[in-house]
Amino acid sequence: MEDHTYFEEALQGVFDATKGGRPFRIADLEGLDGAPANPLTKSGHAKIINEYGWLWLNRDGSPTLLTTNVYQQLLEGKPDTTENRRQLYARLMGGETELFRAYRRYAGVMMFPYLSTSAQGGFTADQFIDLPKLKLEPDMAAAMEQAFKPLGVYLNFWQPVVQAGQTRPYTIHMVNDEDRPRPGTLRLTYTDAAGHEVAAQERPFALTAFGAQSYSLFLDTPKAVGAYTVRASAQGEGGDATVSTRDVRVQEGVVP
Repeated sequence: MEDHTYFEEALQGVFDATKGGRPFRIADLEGLDGAPANPLTKSGHAKIINEYGWLWLNRDGSPTLLTTNVYQQLLEGKPDTTENRRQLYARLMGGETELFRAYRRYAGVMMFPYLSTSAQGGFTADQFIDLPKLKLEPDMAAAMEQAFKPLGVYLNFWQPVVQAGQTRPYTIHMVNDEDRPRPGTLRLTYTDAAGHEVAAQERPFALTAFGAQSYSLFLDTPKAVGAYTVRASAQGEGGDATVSTRDVRVQEGVVP
């Protein structure tokens, strides 16, 4: 059985316009466990998810017919530019892929649509920016390369703003899609806008073959206000690191 779970569709105003009495917000992802949107199916049938992310952009970076209102709300004050839309699209699609893989609710996670179309007035579009050269949008290609690695990492952190100088826990879910154990080191970092690592914590991890495990790490939020990147990276033995990335703004005082 196939499943379609679109968290952002209500923002377009096409379907039910509320989620729990208000529109969907990116921070809502923290409270989700990857459960199917349509759980009532015939018993004994495995589920795949092959449609998620109501975030389509045309190949020129403009919204499609179904996402004309979505980015104005999800950008949360950032300018509604092609660059910002593409970066947000990549981060959300990567993160949602990580989420659906992390909780093992599906027999398979398939990105939709890899190759589709990009037409004036079209509902959806694929992620290519140059189809004859088979060139994917770079931010999307980088995000999905990480999200679909056999050693999967999902940083369950989606807060747009955090308080400066505060110690807080971070939950990181990991999956191993290989038929061999995967030990290694899990590292959580804050990086500032200049690329400098300003806070870090790490611990060992050990996943059984085809296993899954969750880990908690405590990390101090930087004291200096500004824009930061939070990364959870898993370095397994005999392979490249898998990285889950989030953007966050650090501010002083009470966080809304």
